Amino acid sequence: MPKRLRTFNGLDGEKVSALFVDSIRDIKNLGHCPVCLGGCLLAFCHSSSLGSYVSPENIAILREHHHTLLDSCMLFLTMERPLDEINGFGDNSSSWITCRCDFNDPLVRELHMNTPPMPPIDFFVDRLVCIVYSCLQPLGEKGSPRVDKVERNREKAALSGKNVLWPTRPHDLLPFEPGSSVRALGNWMARFPTLLMVGLLASLLEICKRSMLPALIDSVIPEKVILLSGALFNVWSLNRQQTLDHEMRIEMANICLAEAKHCAAFFHQLLSTVDQHELVKFFSGHVDSIFRAVHISLDNVSNLASQADASDAQDDAIYIGGCYLSIGSAIHSYLALSFSGYDSRIINASLLRMKQRHDVKA
Repeated sequence: MPKRLRTFNGLDGEKVSALFVDSIRDIKNLGHCPVCLGGCLLAFCHSSSLGSYVSPENIAILREHHHTLLDSCMLFLTMERPLDEINGFGDNSSSWITCRCDFNDPLVRELHMNTPPMPPIDFFVDRLVCIVYSCLQPLGEKGSPRVDKVERNREKAALSGKNVLWPTRPHDLLPFEPGSSVRALGNWMARFPTLLMVGLLASLLEICKRSMLPALIDSVIPEKVILLSGALFNVWSLNRQQTLDHEMRIEMANICLAEAKHCAAFFHQLLSTVDQHELVKFFSGHVDSIFRAVHISLDNVSNLASQADASDAQDDAIYIGGCYLSIGSAIHSYLALSFSGYDSRIINASLLRMKQRHDVKA
């Protein structure tokens, strides 16, 4: 008998899952209000100073036995909607916030009692992203996150005698046409740009690879990723100049380091997927911004790790710095930029990259 989902608030996890799936079966006409649906997601997502997370036990159960719930999350996130509709989710006149729940249902009553009065749409989307991202990162490795090779999931299931783990195929992650699904994620990113969404995009890029590239490059996603990649180090740099107590400084360092890994993973996957022309197009119009982000990350990541108390902080710093430096040197090399006015670390890495390309051609 499979293990049952556990919730942090003591609700029946299987019933919560069933209610959520049934409620968003028709994603244009949701079956319950945001308080109820937010309560379903909140039941599975624990909160910490580093943000929301799903327990390893629940991740394993969701991936093996609750494909419908995870598919429902991706359907909601990847259904293309006009940006006006997404912005309208927070409007008081929106049908999204109208409660028509049946309070004769004990579970519905409990969900309302255990959930903040009106979770905004960004709360809801953040929890959706958290659940999906957690299930794509089942065993985060030191430094670089690990994503299962989807094509091997059926093979591994057959060998182990277990159910196939989610995602069973790339289509589970981009359930609509890839371009449409990526545009939908871009619209959410435009409305609620978060580093957790950047992490999710990194995982999707690793699994779905080139199928999502054209829409990714032509969306608002490049602009938002670049903005976030520098902003988090700007926040850390400003906080270093303030008088913070020791515990607050450690907490800030832990948060910034964890969030920087999302951007680093995205840059790593981007470099592994695109060709030279596509990389230049991705950063078109944002070259100065990405170099500023790379520069401030290289200046701050080591100090950030020294302030954090995570056991793998130094490994994380090496991974993050390496990913940022790689993206900066690749752009510098591909655009054949001058050797003046750029960080010496970027120039040295760019020269090495050019030498390696020359050696390969020779």
